[in-house]
Amino acid sequence: MKKYIALLMTINLISCSRMEIVNQAERFPAGKDVKCAEMLNDFYKDQDHDRMISRVKATKKDPHKFYRSFPPLYYKLIKDLDLESELGPIMKEETFIGGDVHIENFGVRPFKKEWRFLINDFDDLAFGPSILDVVRLLTSIKLSGFKVNKEFIADFLKAYKSGLKGESYEFSKNTKKVFREALNEPRLSLKKFDPKTKKFLKKREPNFEMSKLEFDFFHDEFSKFGKVVDGYKYIKESGGSGGLDRFELLIERKGEFVWLEVKEWDTAGYYSGTGLPPISNQERLKAVLKYDQPEVKGQIIEFQGKEFFVREINDQHIGLTIDDLSEKELFQLFLDEAYALGQFHQIFGASKNYMTLLDQIKSGKLKDIVESIHDKMASYLK
Repeated sequence: MKKYIALLMTINLISCSRMEIVNQAERFPAGKDVKCAEMLNDFYKDQDHDRMISRVKATKKDPHKFYRSFPPLYYKLIKDLDLESELGPIMKEETFIGGDVHIENFGVRPFKKEWRFLINDFDDLAFGPSILDVVRLLTSIKLSGFKVNKEFIADFLKAYKSGLKGESYEFSKNTKKVFREALNEPRLSLKKFDPKTKKFLKKREPNFEMSKLEFDFFHDEFSKFGKVVDGYKYIKESGGSGGLDRFELLIERKGEFVWLEVKEWDTAGYYSGTGLPPISNQERLKAVLKYDQPEVKGQIIEFQGKEFFVREINDQHIGLTIDDLSEKELFQLFLDEAYALGQFHQIFGASKNYMTLLDQIKSGKLKDIVESIHDKMASYLK
C-alpha cells in the first residue's frame, strides 16, 4: 500500500489496482478522460512500483523525455484522435514500425565496410501503420522545442519519401562528422574496460552487482561464444525501456573483448497502447536482424520467466545527439532522420499505394495532428 501512496504523491494523480486486463482498448476507450497515472499503472502493470516512481521522477520536468519514456501513451492518444478517420486509408498501410521513433533513436554504424545512418533502438518494434512512425517523429521534434510548421513538414516529407524510394541522399555536415568519428573508434574503447584486470571501468548508472545465480547463468549461456569475465546489472530510469532489467557482460573471446548487453524485452508500446495482440519476440528479432545485420548476431534468450534481447555494444555505433546544435543544424539533422525512417519502411516493403496516399496528405493536417498530440502529452505530464 505504501508503494501506491508514494506513486500518488509523486505524480499527484489517482492510482489504480493491478487487476488483470484482457483488452486495453476496452479499459481505456477512445475519447474517455482517463488519468495518466491510471494508464501508466496498467500499461506497466508487471513492473515494480518503485521502478515506476523512479521513471516518473526522471521524466516529469522534461516533456520530450516523458514522451519517449512511455510509448503506450502515444498509441492511446492515436486511438483518442481517431486517426483512421483523420488520415483515411493510409492507416491501413502496414509494415514493421520502429514503434518508439524519436530524435534520439538514430545513429551510425558500420555495415559491410560502409557506414549507415539508421534507427538504433528496437525495444518497441512492432507491425502497424507506417504513418504512425512519421507522426511520432514529428511530434518528438516539436516536443524538443523545434518549430514544426507546414513548411518544415513539407521538407521533412520530401526527405522521408526519398528514403522510401531508395534514392541517393546527401547527409548533413554534422551527420558526416559523426561518420568520421565512428571510423576512428575501436570496437570497445579502453576507457570502458581494463584488459589486464578484465573488468569494466565505466559502468552505466544506476548499476547493481549481479547475483551468483545471474552470473552463473550467463557464464553457461554464452560459454560457446566466449568467457564471461565481468558483468553487472543496470536498470535505466528513463526512455522506453526504463525500469526493465539489463545485464552488461564483458566477454573474452579469441584474444579480444566483446561487450554484450542482455536487455529485457517487454510488450511493444504499440500493442500496450492499442490493445491489439502482439507479435512474438522471435518475429521482432527476425525483423531486427533483417534491418540491422550486426557483426555479432542478436538473439532472444529466456531467464527467470522473462525474454531478453542480446546485442553487442560497439563503440563504433554512435548515437546522434541534438546537444549544442544550431537551429540550422537541427533542421538538417531532422531531415537526415526523416530519410533514414523512409529507408526503414522501404526495407520492410512499404507499398506504392502507401507512397501515393502519402502524397495526398496535406502538411497542414499533419501539423494539426502533431499539435494535438503535443498538447495532450503536456496535459498528461501536468
